[in-house]
Amino acid sequence: KKYKKSAKNSVQTFLLWYNIPINWTNRGTSMFKVYQIQLTNAMIDKVNAEGFLSVPAMKVKMDLGLDREFTQDMFEHYELVATCEAKDLEDVFEIGNIRHERMNIIKQMHSVSVGDVIENPEGKMFVVRNMGFDEIFVA
Repeated sequence: KKYKKSAKNSVQTFLLWYNIPINWTNRGTSMFKVYQIQLTNAMIDKVNAEGFLSVPAMKVKMDLGLDREFTQDMFEHYELVATCEAKDLEDVFEIGNIRHERMNIIKQMHSVSVGDVIENPEGKMFVVRNMGFDEIFVA
């Protein structure tokens, strides 16, 4: 059987021949942003001394863990911690949990989990829920 040459094969051959790296893993993906609540040492000390409700950012984490409604004022506690190339929200969740090497980490972060916010390439925001994602509206 004769090898059939295609335009794609020709491009791959050219790139490999001239030692140009090919990144085929990101084909069909877009850039997503991940936001998380970052607790400072002072906040953690206050939570330990006075309880969860004494720190508004911790209260937000607790409320979202209990599947309460996300309100616009909650977003003031979030910081951009990473970006990643992904196909969809589920892919971001997977990458943020088991394939950290594909995350472009901007700030210290934990695995993507309940209460985190993901922004898609169109600028729509979603909060990670116990099961799936809910679209949220942030001004």
